[in-house]
This record gives sequence, C-alpha cells and structure tokens, in this order.
Amino acid sequence: EAMTVPLTPESDEEPEDSRTKFDYDAAIDEVIAMVTPQGGSNGDDEILSKPLLVSIVGVSAMLMAGLVVVSMAL
Repeated sequence: EAMTVPLTPESDEEPEDSRTKFDYDAAIDEVIAMVTPQGGSNGDDEILSKPLLVSIVGVSAMLMAGLVVVSMAL
C-alpha cells in the first residue's frame, strides 16, 4: 500500500491564473523610450539630404529624356 501510484500525475506547472501577466504595452513603451533616432547630415527626419535627392531626380530626368530621344529616333 505504501507504493501506490496516483492515477493523475501532478503537474509541475503553475495554474494559468497564478502566473504574472506580461504587460506588452509597457514593454513596447520602454523599448520606444530607449531608441534614439540617428540624426542625418541635415538633422531632419529625412532619409536623403536635399542635395542628394535633387541629384538623383536630376540624373533620372536626364536619363528618361535620353531614352525618349533614342526611342523617337528609331
């Protein structure tokens, strides 16, 4: 009788209600507070500086104009 085996094994896990709830909103707010934005050369939130953007648009416009001229010549 001393060596009887229980019919339902006892679980080592805590019940769902007794676990502490993880506050996702607080964790996200903490991560956002720790992130520091990297300032570019212009100090704004822009990805490209204004001279670089103007250069890219200018080169693209010249390339498109060249392609139109070549296609009309054919």
